[in-house]
Amino acid sequence: MQLLYEAAVKNALDLAIHEKGCINLKNFISSSRGPGRGQLLQLITESSVFLSQDPFGNFVVQHVLELEIPTFTKEICSQLRRPLCEDFNAESWEPCGGDMLDVSRDGTCGSGFH
Repeated sequence: MQLLYEAAVKNALDLAIHEKGCINLKNFISSSRGPGRGQLLQLITESSVFLSQDPFGNFVVQHVLELEIPTFTKEICSQLRRPLCEDFNAESWEPCGGDMLDVSRDGTCGSGFH
C-alpha cells in the first residue's frame, strides 16, 4: 500500500490537473487512510493556489475542503487569501486587509462578503 501512496504523491499534481485524473485522485483521497493520505492532502494544500487556477485542479482543492479537516481547510483558506488580496487594488477594495476570506477558529472558510 505504501508504494501506491508514494506514486499518488509523486503524480498528484499531474493527476489533479487532468480531466480524468482529478476524478481518480478525488476517489483515491476519499478511500485512503493513514499517514499516506495526510502526506497527499498536505501536498494538495501546499499547491492549492496553483490547483485552484486550473479547472480540474480546482475540483481537487474543493474536495479537500469538503473533507472538513480543520488543519488543511485553514491552510488552504490562508493560501488562497493571499493572492485574492493581492489581486485587488487597495482603492477599489479596502476590505481586503480585513475579512475578505476569514478563517474561523475551527478551520472553516467564511466569506467577508456579507
